Amino acid sequence: MFKKILDFFKSTKIVKKVLLASAALSLPVFAQLAITENWYVWEIESRKSPYDQLAEVDFKRALKTDGLERCCNLKLAYKKKNTILNKLIDQIRSNQVSASPASTEHMFVDYVAIGTSYATPAKTDVLLGNELFRSAPDTLILNGDNGILAFLYVNTSTGNGASTTVAAGSWSITVFDVADATGIVTNDRIRVQLDTGFEFATVLSVATNEITLTAGTALSAAPNAAGGGTVIQSWGEAALFAGDATASVDTGTPLNRTLLEYAKDSSKEIIVEAQIIYTGV
Repeated sequence: MFKKILDFFKSTKIVKKVLLASAALSLPVFAQLAITENWYVWEIESRKSPYDQLAEVDFKRALKTDGLERCCNLKLAYKKKNTILNKLIDQIRSNQVSASPASTEHMFVDYVAIGTSYATPAKTDVLLGNELFRSAPDTLILNGDNGILAFLYVNTSTGNGASTTVAAGSWSITVFDVADATGIVTNDRIRVQLDTGFEFATVLSVATNEITLTAGTALSAAPNAAGGGTVIQSWGEAALFAGDATASVDTGTPLNRTLLEYAKDSSKEIIVEAQIIYTGV
């Protein structure tokens, strides 16, 4: 019976992930079933010949048919697990008790969505905190006997948050001005350039161009008083959508939500990989 349940989930292709963390869920309705999800962000350091000159549509096709190893030189930039939301549990239950579930109750992963909010996930979440973009996965495949993989290619012009610089002035480790705070909102995860390197922090509030950070994510030093340090609105969250979602942001209810910490900008061409693994416990 357990194998039949695993096969059912695999055949519905629930999928997705994005460099985060990993988490397991034991469903009360299936005492022997645990769901684990892992997210990875792979930076494409270079395309291998003959793939380096391919247009995006052909490159996506090459990823699907030839695989990551042959197409790209990759660097793992981020890995994490995520939080299962009530929506995924409801979808499983609906598909188990109905021979003909509604079109909005299917479990095929339609979209992976990325946002900038770093608010703590809750199983009752029905939206991302601040969704930046979403896209259909480029490839969905079965992984061995009990897993599913989803891959999403993100080009240099997609998924980039707001980018600005620290304004000249005398700042603290939690409050500083930037040249232009447009687009940055409460709970956003941002990456701030200091004299000693880069640090991530979470936004408590924004007033015109003044950013205040949460006390728990205070910087180790004040931003450069001379100004010029970069501030990037970073990827702070990710989710998968199935059934009731459309291509528009903030539509549908996510199956899961996980926190990310990745500064995506126009210099980076990446592949987001999501894994879903079903195991007996």
